[in-house]
Amino acid sequence: MTSLAEPLLFQYFYASQLADDAGTAMVPAILAQVRRGNADRGITGVLVFDGQSFVQYLEGPALAVQALMSRIADDPRHTALRVLHQGALQRRRCMRYELGYAEPTADGALHELLDGDEGEQALLRFLALRSRFDIEG
Repeated sequence: MTSLAEPLLFQYFYASQLADDAGTAMVPAILAQVRRGNADRGITGVLVFDGQSFVQYLEGPALAVQALMSRIADDPRHTALRVLHQGALQRRRCMRYELGYAEPTADGALHELLDGDEGEQALLRFLALRSRFDIEG
C-alpha cells in the first residue's frame, strides 16, 4: 500500500533509433541533460545507446515519467519509437540513473533484445544485461 506522501510509481521501457539527421555527436549533450532533468524529477532508470539504437527503462512518479515519455515521443532526434512495456510499479528497480554505451558489435546483446518479445519479460532480460554494457552512474 502506498502512503499519501509517496507518489505512485510508473515504468516505461522503450526502444528507438537515432534519427538520420541527428548524428551521434549530440548524444553526450542528451546524456548530460537526461541526468540533470531526471534527477530533479525523481526519475531513475537505464539508458543504453549502441551508436544507432536507444533502449531505455524509466521509472518514477507517474506524472513525471508519463510527461517525459511524451517529450521523448515528440523529440525529432528519435525515430521508430516502440514502447516495449509500461505500467504501474510497486517499488523501484533502479536506485539511480545509469547511462550506458554498448559497442555496436558487443556480442549483439542489444540487437537480440530488440528482435525479441515485448512486455515485462523483455524488460527483465534487458535489466539482466546491465553487466554486459559499459554503464556509468
